[in-house]
Amino acid sequence: MTCFLPTEIPDRAIGDPARLRQVLLNLVGNAVKFTNRGEVTVWLHLLAQDARTLTVKCAVTDTGIGIAPQALAGLFTPFSQADGSTTRQFGGTGLGLAIVKQLVQLMGGEVGTVSRPGQGSTFWFTVQLGSATPRDSSQPVHDQFLRGLRVLIVDDNPTNLFVLNAHLTSWGAEVVSADSGAAALERLTQSAHTPTPIDLAMLDFHMPGMDGLTLARAIRADPALCRVDLLALSSGENDAHRRAADPLGFVAWLQKPIRQSTLRTCLRRYRQGAVTILAVGGPQPLAPPMLDGHVLLVEDNPVNREVALGLLELLGCHTDSAEDGLQAIELSATDTYAPIFMDCQMPIMDGFTATAHIRERERQTHATRISIIALTANAMAGDHDQCLAAGMDDYLSKPFSQDQMREMLSRWLSRTGTSSSQSNSGAASVKEAPEPLTPTIHAEQTESTGVVDYSAWDPIRMLKRPGHPDPLGKLLARYVEDSRKLVDQLRHAVESNDSSTLHAVAHRLKSSSPTLGAMTVAARCKVLEALGRSHQIEGASDHFRHLERDFEAVCAIFLATINKETAHDA
Repeated sequence: MTCFLPTEIPDRAIGDPARLRQVLLNLVGNAVKFTNRGEVTVWLHLLAQDARTLTVKCAVTDTGIGIAPQALAGLFTPFSQADGSTTRQFGGTGLGLAIVKQLVQLMGGEVGTVSRPGQGSTFWFTVQLGSATPRDSSQPVHDQFLRGLRVLIVDDNPTNLFVLNAHLTSWGAEVVSADSGAAALERLTQSAHTPTPIDLAMLDFHMPGMDGLTLARAIRADPALCRVDLLALSSGENDAHRRAADPLGFVAWLQKPIRQSTLRTCLRRYRQGAVTILAVGGPQPLAPPMLDGHVLLVEDNPVNREVALGLLELLGCHTDSAEDGLQAIELSATDTYAPIFMDCQMPIMDGFTATAHIRERERQTHATRISIIALTANAMAGDHDQCLAAGMDDYLSKPFSQDQMREMLSRWLSRTGTSSSQSNSGAASVKEAPEPLTPTIHAEQTESTGVVDYSAWDPIRMLKRPGHPDPLGKLLARYVEDSRKLVDQLRHAVESNDSSTLHAVAHRLKSSSPTLGAMTVAARCKVLEALGRSHQIEGASDHFRHLERDFEAVCAIFLATINKETAHDA
């Protein structure tokens, strides 16, 4: 059974839902009853629309026994039957079609049928409905959220192919279709040798010849195709199939008939990077839930900023960004954020000073208190007190994972603000809060046999969007380019005995290095930062030589990875 609802039909209208449901249930029930094999399809079409009304046509098509021409004329009269033999075998229509006709006429419409014996029937009706204001008038009528995504739909049923193609095309996807497993492999192989290969393959699991499970195994076994994401379309639950499919890494499992809303939700989550999705038999929660917060990220380091923005987007947040404390003050004055993630050490104005300004503004204007979470590359006991004194509510040590970011957001999005007028200062306000600031994540010093901790790349790879290049290569290249300049500045600071520059630049390099797993570089920078802070420039040259050696080793690994990723994508 398939239902096709074009996107141009509004999601809301004014009418009698109970009577429409009665008409549809009667027509669909008859179609199912008189169809031993094949399919039943419900088609909707928008015939006309103006500011006040819209006219919709609904057609129920089946591949059943059909109706003889001489029986069509009286089909909508009470107790009329199509054929005596079919009545004995299938049962009759009774008063159903007569009532359908009356209800449709009362709703300003017409009803009719087209049928061929042995081939099937189409019963159709039209209704006039009142136009209604959309639930969310801010949303565009045609949401192109799949723009740039290349999708292969594999199904031996032409109706399913048509409906899925229409939906995905209306959402902006570039769609290729195949009616068999063999044809699908051919399409995928051809696409793999183009600049824009297929990103997602939607596989019907119940096809003659090569079924969806066999096709999925063939795709995963081919090195040229194994990176294609897979989505299963199943017309029945089969535990054996599900268990066999688990190792193949399907991003979703949808059970037919697939509602348009379920398909849209599933693909939107997939597009947002939720790569482990389960949606069986209708709309179900797709874990983990989206958080839907309005967040301000304040971070001067471009690598850290891009990774954090990507993680926040994956979690469902709408995020604005600032590169220093001064920008944060300006943005927080013109918009409402919950929360603000504030880097502590930044040029122009640091996070502590910016937080103090925001708290003072809240006190003077009696504004609702904004939750401010510190982002710090340090995890020392003194940082807790410094964050508290500045008026921050919590802090997150860099580098952080998606789960750690989710935990922090869940904690603070669930809290309501308190008026800053309740306290005389930001620090006092924090102390009076129900739960005092506590460090959420503690830095751990770990020994590593290499200069790169590759596990740091895992959350970055999660940021990959279908139809877009892997962000890891871009971030590695950005790090190499920016960090070479910082290393040159450190060299000059050591040679010129400039402790202030040594402290500031070492901190910047220390901040971005752990995000990409350059832990030894971060450790070397921490030593240089401490020397610069204490104005002990003696001995810095030896530590810098060790840093330079480790940094070149990191760059060699990063550049080799970039070349490998580029060659693979080509």
